[in-house]
Amino acid sequence: MKKSVSIILAILMCFSCFSIISFAETTDSEHITTVPEGYVGIYTKDDLDNIKLDLSGKYILMNDIVFTEEDYAEGGSFYNSGKGWSPIGTEDYPFTGTFDGNGYTIYNLTINNPNKAYQGFFGYIQRGTIKDVTLVNVNIVGLSSVGGICGFGEIVDSAITNCKVHGNIRGTGDYVGGIIGYVDKPYADGSLKRVSNCINLASVSGKSYVGGICGRIETKIYISFCINNGNIEATGDAKNCGGIVGSSGELATRIENSYNTGNIYGTNSGGIIGSSCTVVNSYSIGTAEKGNIAGFKSADSYIKYCYYLDSLEYSTTYTNGIGKSHDQMIKQTTYEGWDFDTIWTMEGREDYPYPELRDVPLIFPDELNHEHEYSSEITTPATHLTEGVMTYTCSCGDTYTEAIAKTTEHTYSTIVTEPTCTDRGFTLYFCACNDFYMADFVEANGHSHTTEITTPATHLTEGLMTFTCACGDTYTEAIAKTTEHTYNAVITAPTCTEKGYTTYTCECGDSYVDDYVDATGHSHTATVTTPATHLTEGLLTYTCTCGDTYAEAIAKITEHTFTEEIITESTCTAKGKKLFTCECGYSYSEEIAKTSHVNANGDYACDICGNNICSHMCHQSGFMGFIWKIVRFFWKIFGMNPICECGAQHY
Repeated sequence: MKKSVSIILAILMCFSCFSIISFAETTDSEHITTVPEGYVGIYTKDDLDNIKLDLSGKYILMNDIVFTEEDYAEGGSFYNSGKGWSPIGTEDYPFTGTFDGNGYTIYNLTINNPNKAYQGFFGYIQRGTIKDVTLVNVNIVGLSSVGGICGFGEIVDSAITNCKVHGNIRGTGDYVGGIIGYVDKPYADGSLKRVSNCINLASVSGKSYVGGICGRIETKIYISFCINNGNIEATGDAKNCGGIVGSSGELATRIENSYNTGNIYGTNSGGIIGSSCTVVNSYSIGTAEKGNIAGFKSADSYIKYCYYLDSLEYSTTYTNGIGKSHDQMIKQTTYEGWDFDTIWTMEGREDYPYPELRDVPLIFPDELNHEHEYSSEITTPATHLTEGVMTYTCSCGDTYTEAIAKTTEHTYSTIVTEPTCTDRGFTLYFCACNDFYMADFVEANGHSHTTEITTPATHLTEGLMTFTCACGDTYTEAIAKTTEHTYNAVITAPTCTEKGYTTYTCECGDSYVDDYVDATGHSHTATVTTPATHLTEGLLTYTCTCGDTYAEAIAKITEHTFTEEIITESTCTAKGKKLFTCECGYSYSEEIAKTSHVNANGDYACDICGNNICSHMCHQSGFMGFIWKIVRFFWKIFGMNPICECGAQHY
């Protein structure tokens, strides 16, 4: 079993051009297309080099940068006495600004300076921030403090995030890292904020303190979501090296959610770190000569939930972490305490069975190799006086131009004059040398007239037809007289008694009447002008709109029509009288009932005369009246309703 797993892993490791590596693609697939306010856009290799003119600025990469062999050859822009790229920032003048790679890639960065420290894309940074940049096919050689992204970092309240390196990095001295060579704590008020999503697939070597991400750490640092896929080697006496970190002088350094797939060579070597620090939720499937996870003996409290492939055939002095077989390492249930909902996944590439970070999907190095694919565009056309320019542009941003030979003949531009109704059209050919000629004549169109009757013809006078062209040309023609009268019609409408008709009249005076319409007849409306009574007849009058009228009698009605009058008002003690009278003189009367003794206040008194009819105490007001109200209230509750001496009920 050990041999079969070793063969599988060896196959995965041996293909240097297919080494496994995780790359964060969230920024690679989306680039900011407009330079943010306060930033300087980097478009060319010279722009990149000019960062050294202002080491505290804010910069953003706006396309890929591709260095070529010609750049580093003698006479090339980056020859630098054979040393190649000169790092941004030195010990005396460190980089203190911000560099945003914007998800773009820098290809073929080359440094050959084996006797000089602080070598890398950035040489020396202090309180600086570097993020979202990828270096492909780097070839960096320096003395000490050598790294792909940065050689030396005095970094306070800063970050290195989403930085990736591919190629070869070598230090002739100590402190070499795939991302950063040496991290120091220059001030008492802070340290490197974090290193996250940083990925190394470069081969990294040096004497001592060599790591896939960081070579040497002298401060508290938090490393997360970092991956090493390069082989790491320490050749010196101390030989401290690790897949993620070579050596840390701070036990408070914390490595979390990271993993190593490369082989680690050195006397004091570990799959994750060469010396001791806190390592949580991480694993290694590469060989290490001394420690599975750490190269030194570490207390169990510093190595938590960490796993290594125990079926590899390598010798280790220190065993730390939890060893698992290949079959166990490819099962999610093996990884106690790990977050497979938001951080890890076992559903990545089919050709990699181990856990992957969700935000950093696997890719292979051959996918990073860049070959120019140019599209061409004539940016300046050639003429017989001047050469033209053909511009070739690669998607990475690289561009070059070629001259287009002068043409052997005149290069004419044209102006076309369209034909009109009366004039021929033609084309004017003219060259930049002032030579010109006219050709391509087109015959005149001729007039195209539209017609309009401006004066109609009659049987007495001729009419007029007007012809008009769009060019403004016009002429007229007479329209012959008509052979018949031209009559105008005047209609006389019918009335109630008279017929209607139409009178036809010609301008010559001839006329006749025709189209008679019968009279409409009267249409009367009826109105009662005198109402009928039982003594006299009424009158109904009929009226037509023409003024014709006639009347009809309305028969007398059969019943009296009375009006009412109250001649005597009723009181509390006496009845009143109402008199009914008809216009014929007939009349009769009716009595009106007495009014109530009880007034609006409930007292037994007449509202009309205001007098108490009964002097009995139950009809008194004031205090006694209040008492009797209470008595009447209880009588009412018990259903009693005595009769007062005046004959009235109490309620």
